[in-house]
Amino acid sequence: MKKTALIAILLVSLSVSGCATEQESQYTATGASVGAVTGGILGGLLGGISGRPGEGIVVGSIFGGLAGASMGNQEYHLQRSEQAAAQYYQYNPAEERRELLRIEDVSANPRLVRPGDEVNISATFTFLHPGNGARLVHQVLEIRHDGKLIGRPESTVKRIGGTWVSTVPVVIPETAAPGEYRVTVIVETDDAGDAREMSFAVGGNEGSGWRR
Repeated sequence: MKKTALIAILLVSLSVSGCATEQESQYTATGASVGAVTGGILGGLLGGISGRPGEGIVVGSIFGGLAGASMGNQEYHLQRSEQAAAQYYQYNPAEERRELLRIEDVSANPRLVRPGDEVNISATFTFLHPGNGARLVHQVLEIRHDGKLIGRPESTVKRIGGTWVSTVPVVIPETAAPGEYRVTVIVETDDAGDAREMSFAVGGNEGSGWRR
């Protein structure tokens, strides 16, 4: 994709993301199983088909305390095969009627960064479904600072069943406000969804209360 096209998409997404409020989030429980919602039209158009690294283009912008942050492409790798995941969760695709989607772990690495550093936001989740083939999986990162929603980057890609690890690199801008940033990781399909929270901190200048 040409850079100009990607920039245009990000500008459109900014106008959509800028209208989001906390009330719009349908996922509030940490690690709780929740119902899926439909979304990520742009992400669906840009999503990949196989498990190749770097295939998931993150659509959306971060504003407020992290305005100007640079987001890299979302990378995936298969940690547990579909057969192994089905055995672990005692899920029989031939008998089940509903999809299974479970977030197993979320993390930020490193947990404490300075302006200009990069933080990798990762999620490990298992996705299983009846039948064969791949299904669309939608992933959202709701980022909050001082209780306010400041960003909602998202992506949609096709996934076969199994346990997946996704990572989104975010470069913290030099103007980032110091403090704690809470991230709600949401993974959803047309039939299932889950959410879990974690956080990272941005340190300030020498002499401030936030240091590495």
